[in-house]
Amino acid sequence: MGVAGAAGRSRHFLTGVKMAGGGYSASGDTTAGADAGAASSGSAPPGTPQRPAWDPKGPLGRIFSQYGGGERMLAFADLIQKTPPGQMAALIDQAYNCPHSVDQNNFLRMAYGKWAATDPQAAEVYAETTGKRLGNHDALGYVFQSWSMHDPQTALTAAQNLDNQEFSASLMGTVLTTWVQGDNPQDALAATLALNAGPRRDNTLEMLYDRWSRTDPAGAFAALGQIDNPQTRSAAQDMIISNAANQSPSTALQMLTSLPAEQQSPSLYADVFGTWARQDPAAAMAAINQLPPGNQRTEAIAQAANGLAEAYPQEAFAWAESLPPGPDHSAVLHWALDNYAMQNPQGAGDYVANLPAGPERDASINTIMQKWSASDPATALAWLNKNATGDAYTSNASQIINQISRSDPTTALTYVSAMPEGPARDQSAQTAVNNLARSDPAAALTWADQNLSGAVHDQAVGNVVSRLMRTNPAAASSYVSQMPDGPVRAGLMQQMSANKSQ
Repeated sequence: MGVAGAAGRSRHFLTGVKMAGGGYSASGDTTAGADAGAASSGSAPPGTPQRPAWDPKGPLGRIFSQYGGGERMLAFADLIQKTPPGQMAALIDQAYNCPHSVDQNNFLRMAYGKWAATDPQAAEVYAETTGKRLGNHDALGYVFQSWSMHDPQTALTAAQNLDNQEFSASLMGTVLTTWVQGDNPQDALAATLALNAGPRRDNTLEMLYDRWSRTDPAGAFAALGQIDNPQTRSAAQDMIISNAANQSPSTALQMLTSLPAEQQSPSLYADVFGTWARQDPAAAMAAINQLPPGNQRTEAIAQAANGLAEAYPQEAFAWAESLPPGPDHSAVLHWALDNYAMQNPQGAGDYVANLPAGPERDASINTIMQKWSASDPATALAWLNKNATGDAYTSNASQIINQISRSDPTTALTYVSAMPEGPARDQSAQTAVNNLARSDPAAALTWADQNLSGAVHDQAVGNVVSRLMRTNPAAASSYVSQMPDGPVRAGLMQQMSANKSQ
């Protein structure tokens, strides 16, 4: 709703604060402007904000005390609409002293916007002066955004003439990006291209095309040829296609395929099809089927599967099952499982358990374990013990035990005890024993003696005792002295002797 509409519905908010002549004052009387001027000319040190004290019984104060939410915004709009431009400074001065910071900003944005729509030069001068005094220049942004909606060319000239070059550049960007979203985007583009060539103009052009393509991607795309810098044109082109994909993925794909082959980057296909699969999976899959083989098609499939799996995991699995064996099938299955494992790891595990043995099943195990082991390592390990074999079991089980044993090696060793005999159990045991030995070497040696045998036992014990020799030589010597004769004991005794001689 516009300001005038809000004012027409909310006259009752301002009963009793009319000024002579029918206007409304920030302080409730006709002297508000003079009072504001007097307050600003006091004897406080330079740079100190000088504003009228907050009046909780004034028009703004009564609005804050009586209304909230949308009604408060309507009351703001009503007060601003009925305040003549000559009294706007006094109203704004009152708002600057408002103790309600969030709604203060909303009010100031509305007040400066209304002022700039009727007397932009006065609003600009006041906003700049007040900004210097308060050290806050947000008001200039409010003024120029409103100004550029009504008279963008004059607003642009005013922004260019500001003394502060940093503010000037920023506000020029505000004017131009607001201008381009209006009825004459080509005029905004022409004004931008008339700026001095250089990084600042290039950055402004990128912002311009970004904003333009949010409302009219086809128009922005058609005007790309007016950018002379290839890098800037490429950046703008990518933004247009990405923004177009949010509105119409099929249109974005038409833009993308109309480009020279070297400009059709896989990342753009990822943007288009990731969005498309979330909006219309069937159309996205149909479009993918028309793409020729290559990196672009591969990326399109990956991102479409990813986007589909986020919203509709079962449809992603159905898509995978509809594809013949090969890279496309594997890519869709990977992304379906990757997303489903975050939402329902047990469900993802049930799906993988029913896949036929082979490289794809092993790859699928790796995919779900990356997510499952992070959220519930114990259940993930139990699933592995039941459903995985070979390298898929060894690598994932060892990784889970290592992950657990970093923070809780005793629990990790409990899990190791339940693992089936084999390389995975041996490797996991070594890892967990070593981690336990950092805090409790005696417990690590006891567990190894009770649960390990053969070469695995000897290696685990050797590692723990070697560590113990550096931290507690007496304990290491006591343990070695009780070991049965053999190569391991002899080697450790030789190592202790060498340490003593150093």
